[in-house]
Amino acid sequence: MKLLIPSLACSPCGQPFPLRHFPVSPIASQGNHAQHYYSEHLNELFQDSQDALTLTTLLKGICLSGNVHKALHFQDKLLAHGFQFNQVTYGSLINGLCKTGQTTAAIQVLRKIPQYGIVPNVVMYSTIIDSLCKDTLVSRAFHFYSEMLAKGISPTVITYNTLIYGLCLAGQV
Repeated sequence: MKLLIPSLACSPCGQPFPLRHFPVSPIASQGNHAQHYYSEHLNELFQDSQDALTLTTLLKGICLSGNVHKALHFQDKLLAHGFQFNQVTYGSLINGLCKTGQTTAAIQVLRKIPQYGIVPNVVMYSTIIDSLCKDTLVSRAFHFYSEMLAKGISPTVITYNTLIYGLCLAGQV
């Protein structure tokens, strides 16, 4: 999918990043310049679902670049501008946080999203369970598994494989 964007410039430093046609995913790789541009033009971007996808991708990219605090700040800024996240956006944020070793921050996001009317799903829980298992925090992973079941969320084969893998890593199988 291609997104048409006019010549962009970072206002704080004036550095242009001349992108005419680029796939949505490389937006995040443009670093602070893209983040500055989108931060300044948030109100204009909410009218198009492709822009929601772009902002979701940018948020995940900020996480994956290791700037977890910037990603969480950017999330707060988006929420303050009226951006309504969906399960995909929060799932991407949780995934990005977990992939950078910020499982605690991902759990905080999971705990916070019901106040925005978003119901956590099996993907979000499985992502956190996977991260906990990779950190050999298997008992905590099973706690989240139990919590997921108590909320009526059905596990998938990925959830079960993740738990089995975690038990193997911990030497419990």
